[in-house]
Parts: sequence; C-alpha cells; structure tokens
Amino acid sequence: MVRMRYHVNSEPERTTSLLPGTNPDEYILASLQLSRYLFTGDTIYYYFTARDNAHTPNYGRLPASGVYSLAMATTELIENFETDTLSRWVVSDGWELSDNGRNSAHSIWFSSPNYPNNANAALTMNFDYDLSPYRIGYITFFHKNIIASGDSCLVEASNNGGASWYFVGAISDTAMPSFLMTQFNISAILRPDFHHYKIRFRFVSNENITAQGIFIDDVGWLVEPAVDGITDEAQLPRQIELAQNYPNPFNPETRIDFALSSKSNVRLEIFDLLGQQIVTLVDKPYAQGRYSVIWNGRDATGRDVASGVYFYRLVTDSDTRQAKMTLLR
Repeated sequence: MVRMRYHVNSEPERTTSLLPGTNPDEYILASLQLSRYLFTGDTIYYYFTARDNAHTPNYGRLPASGVYSLAMATTELIENFETDTLSRWVVSDGWELSDNGRNSAHSIWFSSPNYPNNANAALTMNFDYDLSPYRIGYITFFHKNIIASGDSCLVEASNNGGASWYFVGAISDTAMPSFLMTQFNISAILRPDFHHYKIRFRFVSNENITAQGIFIDDVGWLVEPAVDGITDEAQLPRQIELAQNYPNPFNPETRIDFALSSKSNVRLEIFDLLGQQIVTLVDKPYAQGRYSVIWNGRDATGRDVASGVYFYRLVTDSDTRQAKMTLLR
C-alpha cells in the first residue's frame, strides 16, 4: 500500500491512497482532496509512505526525511500602460500608447491607422526580471488585433539582458475584435544561473496589404518554482530529443528545441526537399541539457529561402534525429 500524506501551509495533514499503475512498481495519484481553493503563494507539503503485505510488514518513506513542496504559481503584472510615457520600454517607430485599453484607460498599439509594409518594429522591455528560481514560466498578455495574411507580431524573450533573443510565439493572420489573454511558454530558457530576463514584441510585415494592427495590454509573467526535494540533476533530460519546431507552419522565424542526455558535439542543419543543405544553425559542443535555436528562414548567405517544406536534422555523437517543417511566406 502506498499513501501520500500532505498538508497546505500549516493546515492539518491529510492522507490519500495511490492506485497501482499498469507497470511494475508504478502508482498513480487519482485525486487530491483540499479543504479550500488554493491561491498564489500557497504551498503543498507532501511525502509518500509504503507498506508491503509481508507477515512482518516492511515500511518505506520518500523522501527518507523532510518533505517535498509545491508552491502555487506566481503571476506578476509587468505593464498595464497606464502611465503617459513608455519610459520602461525601448520603442521603435509605429508603437504608440492608445486610449483603447482592456479594463483601463490605455494599451499599446501598432500602428496608426494601419501598419506599414515591410515593418520590423520592436517594443522592448528596458529593465530586467530575475526568474532564476523558476523552472516553468509563461509570458502572459491580452491582445486584440486585425493582422493581414503573412504578417505577425512576434513575441520573444531573453535570459541574458537582451544579448540574445528566443522566439516563444506569434500572433499571426488573425482578426480578434475583443481582448483575449494569451500565454507563451518560456520554460525552455529558464536557467538557475541566468538572472536577466526581458520581453520583446516585434511586429513584422511583408510588402502586401496591411491592416489595423495589434493592441497589447496587461503584460506579465506566470511562473512556477522548482519542486523542493527534486534536484536539477533529476530534471535533466535522460535521452536525446528533437521537438517539432514552433510555430509550424511559420513566417518568418521558427524555434527548434532539442535536448541532450550527455555532453556531445552537436550539428543542427536545414535541408530542402532535394536534400540540399540550406544552412547550418549549430556546429559546436553542448553540455547535457535543453536548448532552443531560432531559424530565420534564410540560407547560409543570408538570403530568404522560398516557401516550402524543409527538413531539420540534429546530429550528435551517438544519434541522428530529423523532422519536417513548412515555411509559408
């Protein structure tokens, strides 16, 4: 018999039984009864006990001493654009304050009255947040928009103060007349030894028709801390992984995530349908861990490649993985 014993904050301890799973020595937590709703900052403390059916029972406890803990996710509002200036942001031409906010007076808008062709305009946070204690995180914001086909508002994040940027999502080719909350996962770039996190919105358009653009309001972080009692080593990948690129189809950029179970030389390459190499994105050694690489849809000479299907191939010291993606210009 395996039981989970738990309590919220300093409240009384409760007990629930785990159900046997389909695999040997596997147990499943089917449900967890709580006396109330949990809120940001509440923490569940828990541990497991086990007893077999021997004539003289054997007992076990995990962890052997102490408890695990799980804190409820923390949400922090970064910006609601209620000041009359944008002093907390580095603003490219085209972004401006609007009196069309979600629940308040203002939001940020690109662009008036319609955005231009061939735009590449950034709205960049000019201050840092330290997200190093967290292992799961999201950028959250509200938006409404009318964006023409082929154009996008890219959402990017940096974990090194803006020295490099990672694509985390995009608002593309959509008409959203009312404010909608959107979350983009940034867990892949959260590192305990990186302390300077920023957000950037970057609006890009092609040479075709334009539209009204996008309103953004109430930008924030949603983060969850690491579970106490589980070491960083336990969270490292145990096998080589090559994820599906995101977004897919994409224009103009996409993110490729991969994971290494041990230190290895890594080569990440892009090929067309004829097997011709387009560009090498990575060719260097990496430590065990999870990584993200951005492909900007260009070849080795810096020229934009045509719309179509492409393959990306991950080559390590011990394995080769390949996947397919689609570029739509």
